[in-house]
This record gives sequence, structure tokens and C-alpha cells, in this order.
Amino acid sequence: MASLSSPIYSGHLLVSSARGLGFASLSGDQSIALGAHTITVTQSTAAATKTGTAPLAANTVITGANNTIDIDVDGINKTYTIAASGPGGYTAAQLAAAVQAASGGDLTASLDGTGALVLKTAEEGSAATMKVNVASTALGVLSLTADGAALTGVDGALTVDGGAPVTVTSTKAGVPLVLAATGGNVTATFAAGLRAGTTTANNVDTGDGSLQSVANAINGAQSGVNATAVQTTPGNFRLQLTSTSTGVASAITLAANTFGALGTLQSLSTGQDATLTVGTGPAAYTVTSSTNSVSGVLSGVTINLAATGTTSITVATDAGGLADQVNSLFKATNDVLQFIKDNASFDASTNSGGPLLGDFAIRQLADHLLSGVIDGVATSSFGNPSAVGFQTTKDGLLTFDRDKFLAAQAQNPQGVQSLFAQGGVATNAAVSAIGINDRTQQHTAFPVVITTAGQQASVTGAVVGGGIANAEQIDVKVGATTASYSALAGASLTSIADGLNASMLAQNLGVIASVQGGALVLTSRDYGASTTFSVQSNQSGVGSTQIVTASGAFEPHTGVNVAGTINGVAAIGSGQALVAPINDPILQGLSLRITATAAQVAFSTNFGSFSVENGAAQRLSTVADAGSAIDIGSITNNLTSRKSQIDQLNTQIADWDTRLAQRQDILRAQFTQMETALANMKAQSNWLASQTASLNANVNGGG
Repeated sequence: MASLSSPIYSGHLLVSSARGLGFASLSGDQSIALGAHTITVTQSTAAATKTGTAPLAANTVITGANNTIDIDVDGINKTYTIAASGPGGYTAAQLAAAVQAASGGDLTASLDGTGALVLKTAEEGSAATMKVNVASTALGVLSLTADGAALTGVDGALTVDGGAPVTVTSTKAGVPLVLAATGGNVTATFAAGLRAGTTTANNVDTGDGSLQSVANAINGAQSGVNATAVQTTPGNFRLQLTSTSTGVASAITLAANTFGALGTLQSLSTGQDATLTVGTGPAAYTVTSSTNSVSGVLSGVTINLAATGTTSITVATDAGGLADQVNSLFKATNDVLQFIKDNASFDASTNSGGPLLGDFAIRQLADHLLSGVIDGVATSSFGNPSAVGFQTTKDGLLTFDRDKFLAAQAQNPQGVQSLFAQGGVATNAAVSAIGINDRTQQHTAFPVVITTAGQQASVTGAVVGGGIANAEQIDVKVGATTASYSALAGASLTSIADGLNASMLAQNLGVIASVQGGALVLTSRDYGASTTFSVQSNQSGVGSTQIVTASGAFEPHTGVNVAGTINGVAAIGSGQALVAPINDPILQGLSLRITATAAQVAFSTNFGSFSVENGAAQRLSTVADAGSAIDIGSITNNLTSRKSQIDQLNTQIADWDTRLAQRQDILRAQFTQMETALANMKAQSNWLASQTASLNANVNGGG
């Protein structure tokens, strides 16, 4: 504890939250530049891995006769003794846990998707090695084979501030690694294996080093860490650090002894990922999430976790909610129809017409809205929206029968969906719709011609009977990430495929290994030219999988994009997606999925036709776009035309105003001239009058 003004640190402080990359702490020397420093892990490390040849038994009894694993870890020979199970035996999961406990932290033990035991070194990188020896008495119950040579891990790579890549050969927990950064060095201490990703650490000035200044500097760094000075007794404070995010990756990477004056930093709570186990038994799998909101387990469903425990999840259609949404859609349509009716009709009582009376575009819009709702839909078994509760009134408006809709939804939800959604009909089963937008021409059979089938990246090895003759290590690389599996001499192709799948799944490579026709096959999950992977093996001749043509070098394999035409127009291929040109006035917005194989395309390039047949909701969307689109909308163009007329009238009025002002000026000048002339004439008249009077006076006086 300390006061707010007590000095607890001196100099610059590197602040970050980067545990997700595998670092326990990050610290910088006082020479590195103030500001942001970027650490990017471009290649994850991997442990030396050993996978059992068969699933563990559902129940295994461990005694003194089958309880040892003789193993070399990092070149040091060790013997692990598995705790006796008792007469009841271990389940497969319990046996894996017992093996891990026996290793004393050297290894992790788990089950793969088939239920086989997977051993991994706690350390990762090429410095991590493992070799199971024949002296082990537990080989049989663990379905493990002895290794002829040590299995090794995979190195990682990272960069700091965009500098040269640094190869990481070992990730022993607690071991520091000094990295060159801008102006100085960053010391990274490992917590676990290195994982691909990027973090930004901010080097901040702590000012006078007081507790309050340090807290302010940490908060100002905005690096995923909040600092609070917590008053525990009057005048005494503790520094509390909190991550701004959740999950394992949210851990704070300040070393425990960073603030010596306050003592050792201690964890009040540790960030952890949410863990969700789906299913039971050997086929069960685990999903982790850095938050309590888990997506991707069920398509289109987000699971919000509230507490630990076991539950069943039932996904059902919210028919009532769907009816409400449909009712809202048609209420909005009715509102537009009513507005048009009110403003485009003639009122005999007032002998006046609405402002939209006689507007053809508005009447056409109303007709299209009604037909969009009431016209039949060929792709739906109901045929017509009236079958699920929609009718028109004599006034040209719509009605919605909610009960009839709910009954139809309960009877045939797919048929109801087809009445509303985008849709189309293909005459060939290899053609289906991916997307149709508001501008795709409707009710038209577009011929589909496929000249090249979309294909996955794939490679096939040689047919191998029994097992491989020589020990073989296979590396599969996607981008900068590599997954590896080492197989012993005699290993079956099935065990090699299983081992590769476990390794590739852990690295999320998107490549699947299988055995087809007696040969090892590697295939990408995705299709297309953007899908690629490379394979390397230390064996290539007879006696190996022959998954490569030459050993010791990565050989690339790339997928193929589909190619073809729609309605005679060359489309853009991406994987299995055939996309119409965006500027085509008929096809724009249309994209098709083509699942045809290369053999089918070789047999015939004619794949029938595809007709666009949209449901009511999509029709309404199309009508709305046709009316309001900024470029071609009829209402938009109508408004533009009216605005142009108004602008022209305003211009004419302005011209008339100018002309009137000019005419007024001319008349005013003429009037002024006339007034001046009259004044002059009056002056002359007065002068003449005075002269006449003077003459008269002289004449009279002379008489």
C-alpha cells in the first residue's frame, strides 16, 4: 500500500495485454522509443506430438505391470509412473489425465476426435523433442508405438516493429526472449506456446513515478489495461489493474515485480476462456470462446453462456415472431398503398384532386406492390400467398390472417419460406442459387454453360498396402502456418491421416487428410484458385506415402475456380460460385453455386437453365429498389424531373424579377425626367406670367 503521491516506479513503462500470443510478460528497457510497438507472431510454434494408433479402451485397469512410460523429453530419459487405477479402472478421459499427471508437467495428454491418446511436450518449437521407448510397460494400454527417432516440435516466427523475422525454437514457460525494438529491446517471457496474431504495446512515460501518475499513464496508453488506485484505509491505496477484455488472451503482461515499492503483483482473478463441450463419449468435442457469447456451434445460432452445467439446446422456429415480422412488412406496404390512395384520387365533395392525381409512375408503383404480394410463386408448394393468409380488399389494400399464416407455417415451413424469399429453379441438380438481388431480371430461364468445374486443392499419394516401410515426417503449410506429423515405420495410412488431421485442426489449416483407394489424400476444405497449401516430406520413394514427388521441399497445390457463362454472358468464377457481371442489366446480382465435378463437365458443358422466381418479400424489395434506387428509381427520376421543373420555374421567376426591376428603373427614370420637364415648364409659365403682368402694368400706367 502507498499514498497517491508515493513513488512506485521510475522511467518508462511498456503496457499491453498480449497473453493470447503466448507471452506471460513484456517489458522494455529505458531506451526503446515512447509510443506504440507492434509485435506480430507470423508463425505459431507446435509441440512434439505423439498420437496413439487406436482409441483408448472405454475402461482400463492400471497396475504395476502396465504403468510406466519410458520416454526421452528434450533428450533426457525419464520414466513416468501412472497412478494405479484400482479394480474399477480408468475411463479413457481419466487415463489421459493420469498420464498427464504422471509426467509432472513435461507433457500434456488428451484425446483426439477418434478417442486416441495424444501426447504433446509442454515446451514447443524445434528444441522440444519426444521419443517413446520400447521399455515402456504401458504401450499396449495406451495404444502407443515406440519411436525409432525423436519427434520434434515446430518453430515459430515473429517480428517487432516490422523488423527482421525472429525464429523461436523454444517456448519454455518463464524463459525470457530479448527482442530488438525501435530504439532498444523488449524482453518477452513465455507463458506457453507462441500463437499467431498481433498486439500493440505502448511505452509510456510515468512522470514522477507516483502511484497516481503510474495509474494515469497506464490508462492513457489504451492498451487493453485499466488502472485504478483503490483506497483500502484512509490515505492508503493499492494499484488495481484490470483487463478491458475477457478470456485467456486478456491477461495483463506486466511482470509481477514491476512495482517493487508495492510488493509483488498478485492475481485477484485470472482471465479464462469459456469452454463448451458438445456431445458425450469419444465423439464429443470442445469449443472455446474468449467471451460468454459462442457462435458457430450451430449455424446461425449464438449461444449465450450464463452458468456452468449441462443442458440441451433446442432450436425451433419462432412462428409468432415470424408472423409479427411478416405482418410488419405488409403493414408497411399497406401504409404506402393508403398514402397513394389518399393523394392520387379526386375528391368530389371538394371538387379537388390530390397532388399525385394522374401521376402514372405512382399508379404503376401501387400496381407493382399489389402484384408483388398476390401473384403466385412457382417455387412454393402453396402456390399463392393467399393460401397463407394474404388477401386484397375492394379498396386495393391488403389484409393479413395471422391464424391462417401460423397454421401454414406449422404445416410446411419450407413452403412458407419459399413464398417470401429469394429463389429460383434450376433444371440441373448441380446448379443452385447463392444470391439474387433486387435488379436481377425475374421469370427468365437463363442458360447455364460450365466449361471448368470448381475444384479443391488436392494431392494424392501412392497406394500403400499395410503400412509405410520407413519413418516419415509430413509437413503441411498454409500461408505462414505449418502443421506436422511424424509417423513411424510400419504406420498405417489411416493412423497417418488421423495424426495429420489432429495437427492441422490444431493449426486451423483448413486441410483434410483421408485414405482413398489405398492412398493418402490431402484436400482443402474450400474450392478455388485462392485456396492453396504446400506439402513437404522427408521421404518420397517406395516405402513412403509418396505424397510428394521429391523430399525436402514444399510442393504447392492450388484449387481451381469454376468457369462458364450465364445467359451467354461470361461470368466470374470464385471457387464453386459463378457470379454474373455487376454491370449486366439483366443478370446483375445473380450468383450460382456449381457443384459439378470435372468428370461431369468433361461429359457435357450444358447444365440446363436457371429461372429466377422470387417470393413476395423479395418482390416488394425489388419494387422498392425500382422506385427509390438513386440511379434508376422511377420515383427518384420523377422527383428529379419535378425538381428540374421547379428549378426552371424558379429561374424564369428570377429572370422576370430582374426584368421587372429593370423596367421599373426605366419607368422611374422616365417619370423623373417628366417631373423635371414639368417643373421647368412651370417655371417658364411663372416667368411668362410675371412678364405679362409687368407689361400690363406699364400699359395701364401709361394711359
